[in-house]
Amino acid sequence: MVKVLDVPVRVKAAIQANTKAGGTTPLQFEIDPRIGFQYSINIPKGEYWVLVDAWIESSQTPDGKAILFRNDTDVVVRTPNINTMDVSNNSRPRIGKVLFKEFDKITGVFINAADVGTAGATVYFHLLFKRVTD
Repeated sequence: MVKVLDVPVRVKAAIQANTKAGGTTPLQFEIDPRIGFQYSINIPKGEYWVLVDAWIESSQTPDGKAILFRNDTDVVVRTPNINTMDVSNNSRPRIGKVLFKEFDKITGVFINAADVGTAGATVYFHLLFKRVTD
């Protein structure tokens, strides 16, 4: 019997102080708050995950774009500027569905659109996957 479950993922980019516009910061992913943030998601054996949505809950500073990779090399998602992806915006841009197969590794980077000050910054957004298992 095939099971389909939602997997909400909180994503964080902890941007270093004095990072110039266009700088890249590794993304960190949190599936389970008890485990915390990790720099990658590894799709377990026998599972397929489909990325179906991405959003923010409120404006982020600095604004920027996220890029997701499959197996550290294939660019599979480039978001629009994340501040356009506010969950309350009915016309927010949607990302295309992306399939990740068993043993795939998901990683990513955040590219900030503006300079970051001396205090650094942390940006948060969300991804929603559909997890399919046999």
